[in-house]
Amino acid sequence: FNLRKFHGVQEDGKKQSSLIKHKDFILVADKKICIFNDNKLPSKKISVNYLILNEDTNLDIGQIQKAYEFDVLIFDNNLSKEKLTSWKRSCEANSITYHDVNKEGAFYEVFD
Repeated sequence: FNLRKFHGVQEDGKKQSSLIKHKDFILVADKKICIFNDNKLPSKKISVNYLILNEDTNLDIGQIQKAYEFDVLIFDNNLSKEKLTSWKRSCEANSITYHDVNKEGAFYEVFD
């Protein structure tokens, strides 16, 4: 097991393009992505760059924020209109950056 390779670093210290997936987490270059698709919250707060909500949940944005620290919240196109509207209002009220795939199309990010 090569820890440097796991974290996307070559032997010479340069970053390499890599994609590693483990359960609901994806590591691309130095960006961490979590796909949240159930009502289970982690016992300790997790820091990720992108949190993707891809299924309706009974949780509200405040509960999700207590469990995850994220830069961008991405709403997948599988969410109900009612839940999506509620979550977007909460994001706007709390200055949370979000991306609505239904309205804005696919989320694109270039990873160096």
